[in-house]
Amino acid sequence: MTEQNFDMPPKFAFDEFYEMLKEYVTDQKAREALFTYDQEDMADRGNLLDSSMCSDLAYESYRTFAGAGWRILSQNGWPKHYQIIESTKGDMKKRRKYQSLAGDFIRIARRVIRKEPIERPSWEFQDWDIDIMDKENIKEFLKARAGKYPQFSPYEIGDD
Repeated sequence: MTEQNFDMPPKFAFDEFYEMLKEYVTDQKAREALFTYDQEDMADRGNLLDSSMCSDLAYESYRTFAGAGWRILSQNGWPKHYQIIESTKGDMKKRRKYQSLAGDFIRIARRVIRKEPIERPSWEFQDWDIDIMDKENIKEFLKARAGKYPQFSPYEIGDD
């Protein structure tokens, strides 16, 4: 894949996505980074959208967590994050599409690891009990997410 121009990667088949997700949520470094971020967030130092409300520790911790997701995606056929930025300089729509798909992988992993620590009405699927070692449980969760957010799903479940 060149850095000049590439098409959107195909969506992952469920089995492939499941293995990637399992790798992500069992990555100890990623889990520790998310735990550290959560601690900062609970202390009101985790607002990633407002630098005055986000500590350096929260920012770096979440960056480490998200970076683990990008690494797994790139090991499975996706371009690296910097390649996306370089190749989409003139096409913000394509860049946002990539980032949205990758962001969903990151959000899914985050939710599989734990429920959101602060109750927010906008967080979906808080009532789901999710077990990464239960493939059918994950499949049902991903079906529900894809039904609600089909434009952001980097995977396809298929019809059984």
